[in-house]
Amino acid sequence: MGKDLNNAKALWNRYLVLTGEMKKFINQDDVDMFLNLLEQRNILHNQLQEMGIGEFERSPEGKSLGSKIKIINADIQYKAQIWLNQAKGQERKVNAYSSLGYGDNRFGANLNFYK
Repeated sequence: MGKDLNNAKALWNRYLVLTGEMKKFINQDDVDMFLNLLEQRNILHNQLQEMGIGEFERSPEGKSLGSKIKIINADIQYKAQIWLNQAKGQERKVNAYSSLGYGDNRFGANLNFYK
């Protein structure tokens, strides 16, 4: 039992650290590092799911750790929503620009008849 408790505690602590690092890199707009950390955290998440809810998760320390993770996750979700909205805005601008004929080089093609 003690070994499982220590293993769960270690995994959850690593999960907290990775979550904190994800927040740091999303705030720096470093998408590549953020996605790399997200992948690492997903591996930990799968390991934790395989272990199931145990003694550590029900302990005051485990609940406190879970609360910290939830707070950081909320910050990450907020920043990710901002990213998504910005990307959608940029896509709309590109589509509007392309619809005017600039995106497919029609204007440049029309000037070729002067040669």
